[in-house]
Amino acid sequence: MVYLYGVGEVPISIASDPERPLRIAHTIRSTGRVTDAFRGLKPGDAVGVRGPFGRPWPLKAARGNDLAIVAGGLGLAPLRSAIYQAIRHRGQFRRVVIMVGARGPEHMLYRRELDTWKEWLRFRQIETHLTVDIADDTWPYEEGVVTTIFPKASLEPSRTTTFVCGPEIMM
Repeated sequence: MVYLYGVGEVPISIASDPERPLRIAHTIRSTGRVTDAFRGLKPGDAVGVRGPFGRPWPLKAARGNDLAIVAGGLGLAPLRSAIYQAIRHRGQFRRVVIMVGARGPEHMLYRRELDTWKEWLRFRQIETHLTVDIADDTWPYEEGVVTTIFPKASLEPSRTTTFVCGPEIMM
């Protein structure tokens, strides 16, 4: 829980690399009174943090199996730390498949990072599939909701551990 004194608090996931513990990153989309107030912060302004709450992604349980990471919209933020770990420890999994969807190109979180990963990760034998519900002329990847790219992944459910985060309708 991240809060601004006198404004309120919101649940915000840690989106940073867990092996760089001195830097904690959060991704906050301005959607209401509290998140709007974060836009006005300057370096050095105080914020409060309670937690962490919840549990980490069970990467150890996925070892030896295929790992599928499926993110929709803002769901990519909490999955980002698991992606960093999967990249760093690629040899612990049979296959790693990352599938990310968003409403449109302008809603895709970490767009530059994903573009880089898409090219760079194929050399590490990590599949990355990106899609948007409604594409424009600038979008070079798939069009459709994230579940439409599942056939490209050719997952075998009996040997796949899947991490999913996104809108309830997607899950």
